[in-house]
Amino acid sequence: MTLLVGVLCTDGVVIGSDSAATLGSGVLQSPVKKVHVVNDSILVATAGTVGLGQRFRHVVAQAADDGEFQAMDLVGKGVSLSEQGLQNFKRTSSDARKTSALVAISNGKEPGSAGLIEFSSLGFSPSVVREGVRFTASGSGATVAGPLLALVRHAFWAVSHPSVTDGVFAVAFVLNLATRIVPRGVGGPVQIGTMQRLDTSSSGPNTQLEARSELKFTGRLWIRRKSRNTLVSPRKRWITYRSMCTER
Repeated sequence: MTLLVGVLCTDGVVIGSDSAATLGSGVLQSPVKKVHVVNDSILVATAGTVGLGQRFRHVVAQAADDGEFQAMDLVGKGVSLSEQGLQNFKRTSSDARKTSALVAISNGKEPGSAGLIEFSSLGFSPSVVREGVRFTASGSGATVAGPLLALVRHAFWAVSHPSVTDGVFAVAFVLNLATRIVPRGVGGPVQIGTMQRLDTSSSGPNTQLEARSELKFTGRLWIRRKSRNTLVSPRKRWITYRSMCTER
């Protein structure tokens, strides 16, 4: 039980999650770290039982160590990771239908750019988040987060695309609201990971991507309203964040 939110940005990728997790025994625990940096260059977040998430991260790390991703595009990387993940799950007859994941990884065909791959709970099938979509949610709280993401997208980026800074705001906003709305299985604090180009002025073969994961990332939102019937202006929103620990 969990909630994952991902945003494809103009200069990278943002992935966020709640901190509640379900162990194999069905016991709900919180907080549990869910957004991980793998091999200093890949962001991985999983929804479902803790054990399957650990095993999928191992699959991603092993594939990266073996250099399997160098000549692959995003679709090829997604298919390869899905196949290897399912094979790993079958070794213990584990049910992959309750497991989903988000992976932020460099695009081998476009050096210096990052891509976002979603692995759905329907057979762990991979899909690449394209520019026309950019926002995605998975996990038990996705039915709540989906409309919130649509609202944020329509309000702020109806005719433009978010940057990584914008994506952090969107993910924190949606996750903080969702953890208060979903009655069970989703809980804070919010965790956020980012993959961003170090040099945002270029995207050539020498451009490097930096992956970071913020642990126990908490956010508070204040909204000032003129009246109950007045829409809130984007200029009257303030968000403060506090990061207790950072992993690079």
